[in-house]
Amino acid sequence: MNEDTLKSYGKPYNAKQNKKNIQTLRKAGFWIHGMMMVGGDGDTPKSLREDFEWMKRNLDSIQIFAPTPFPGSEFFKRMDKEKRIITKDYSLYDAQNVVIKPKNFSAFELQKTINRMYEEFYSFKESFRRWKTSPLKDVTFALYVYTHFLGGIKKTLYSPQAIKHLEFLKSLN
Repeated sequence: MNEDTLKSYGKPYNAKQNKKNIQTLRKAGFWIHGMMMVGGDGDTPKSLREDFEWMKRNLDSIQIFAPTPFPGSEFFKRMDKEKRIITKDYSLYDAQNVVIKPKNFSAFELQKTINRMYEEFYSFKESFRRWKTSPLKDVTFALYVYTHFLGGIKKTLYSPQAIKHLEFLKSLN
């Protein structure tokens, strides 16, 4: 959602276009699933708070990804050259774990921010608010059941591997 971040990833579109397109789809009655990479070089704690508020108002479901430099990619080469890769444990390269040093956050702070975004977006309050206006109420309800009663998000955020990695990130501060 941040112009500088989109440019740094070489994306050919801009945040204004993305938001306009989502509004068009929303008005047409589409369910909107957003897949966002957060913590890029243009992102700051303030910009992520603003982006997250927009996500809560405009998206029905989300996946939030940490910038992940997959081996062999240009991004990997750049992060390696800048000495920003904090682990080469490739089992953590699932875009759910922070594996680089972000520019405007500590790695621990970014990981905690991602976790909080998931928890808040899928909280009872936010899920109920979305359900009231959702074009697919049954899907919204099923997603709430999955995230809360079947462990959905918590299985990812608080798996033994995720907790161990979070402790590792905290130790880097």
